[in-house]
Amino acid sequence: MASYGLQWQGKEKCKAQTLHPASPPKKIKFQKTNLLINADNLEALQAMKEEYNSKIDVIYIDPPYNTKNYKFIYKDTFASHCSWLNFIYPRVLLACGMLKEDGVIFISIDDNEVAQLKLLCDEIFGEKNFISQFVWQKKKSASFLHKKIAKISEYILCYAKNQDKAPMLSVEQSSKFKPYPLNFKNNPLSELCFAAGSICFSPKFEAGIIQASDMSHKNVALHLLDNVEIKNGVNANAFRMSGHWRYSQNSLDRLREEYNTPRKQHKKNQFLIPKELRYIDYFKG
Repeated sequence: MASYGLQWQGKEKCKAQTLHPASPPKKIKFQKTNLLINADNLEALQAMKEEYNSKIDVIYIDPPYNTKNYKFIYKDTFASHCSWLNFIYPRVLLACGMLKEDGVIFISIDDNEVAQLKLLCDEIFGEKNFISQFVWQKKKSASFLHKKIAKISEYILCYAKNQDKAPMLSVEQSSKFKPYPLNFKNNPLSELCFAAGSICFSPKFEAGIIQASDMSHKNVALHLLDNVEIKNGVNANAFRMSGHWRYSQNSLDRLREEYNTPRKQHKKNQFLIPKELRYIDYFKG
């Protein structure tokens, strides 16, 4: 009967060396609290194998994507899919052994090796223990310089050690936001109009009047063209500002609809757009 699976040159040798290394792993002095290991990750995993066998709840791996980029400080230029698989196989195999029965693993990857990684993980963890292939949108849109279909997403594969015992996971929206500057010093000076109620000010300015003035800070030019009345931490009137803006007026208006109100950070004279954060959490039923 024909078998189905992922085969590549060097697989059996790679597996044998992982399960039965020629030399004993390096000794690590383990602690009950947090532990940071500065070593090649394969050597570290081999050293941790006995101490942490079936003891870890969650593992996250961010391996080289095989992008053929020579600028990275780590190797990301594998000659073929085979050489990349020989690199990643022992690491995933050892990680699997360290997971508890109810443990889960997350592995980041992109289009270059996602197909190979999915088949590899199906073999190591079992297809039935595949939880999901999350799509991570790494940027909002492609550069205008792209002439072909741009790649703006990567992936995170998630597997359970034992699907029947693993916790239920869901993607939740966080109430926290990542600040994203509206100023961009490399752009030319331009003028933006901020509608009434569109800007949240820092607690230092809950109420009062800010006079029109030059508010530039170091190399960040910023000119308040109108007086601003603040009530309850929000601008009560529309006002104009001149500066090196990241967005046009139309883009700013769209951002307001999408992310609600920008926040004025007075200390550095920056306007911050709150970028939505999402996270994976236990399912709350």
